[in-house]
Amino acid sequence: MKISTPINRKSLSDHFSYNWWKYLVSVAVCIFTVNMYYVQTEYRPPEDKRIDIYIQGAFSSQDDINAFFKPIWEKHAPDMETVETVVLMPGGSEDYVSSMQIVTYIAARQGDIYMLDANSFKRYASQGAFIALEEYIEDGAIDTRGIDLRNGYINYISEDIIDGETVTKSHMHLYGIPMKELNRFSQELGIFNEDMYMSVMISNNNDENVIPFLSAIIEETLLPTSEIDK
Repeated sequence: MKISTPINRKSLSDHFSYNWWKYLVSVAVCIFTVNMYYVQTEYRPPEDKRIDIYIQGAFSSQDDINAFFKPIWEKHAPDMETVETVVLMPGGSEDYVSSMQIVTYIAARQGDIYMLDANSFKRYASQGAFIALEEYIEDGAIDTRGIDLRNGYINYISEDIIDGETVTKSHMHLYGIPMKELNRFSQELGIFNEDMYMSVMISNNNDENVIPFLSAIIEETLLPTSEIDK
């Protein structure tokens, strides 16, 4: 006996009610695939001549964000051929798709500086996606200008095989700069920096340029308290 569900308005409505996320994921995968194709085929300056910044949940257009960073690029990293941004999906109700997007970029070793909301930052920092920053602060490569850094410390658990045995180690490091005080992002770009963090990808292969540029971002976006309400 063959049982089939008639295709009508109700059955279609029920189908999409329960399966909407599958279509959303399919569309997202297509977008990511096309994007990664162009990333791999178009001309890209060598890693030591470019800085890519991936920003989660920005409401400004990518062109506006690139324009925002251009003066910082020209002032602090004139030797770079390009400084470009990529706008990532926000978290929240779209968290599954957002996570898949970030994982795709990280797995493809894309991006140098990531600006993520608290949940995404903690998730990927705890998995070892970002470099520890305290050494760069101690030697002066990063000037945090008095920013409260406590929330940027995350515990990363690593596992190594030593003499045939699994050895687990805990690493508490500063993996992200809290962006709460970098108020030019909210004032000029509509980026809700209140609970966001700025991190450097562990596979960026361009520390000597990316680290100073992160410091420059802090310098150029940190607003004195007296100017925040202007």
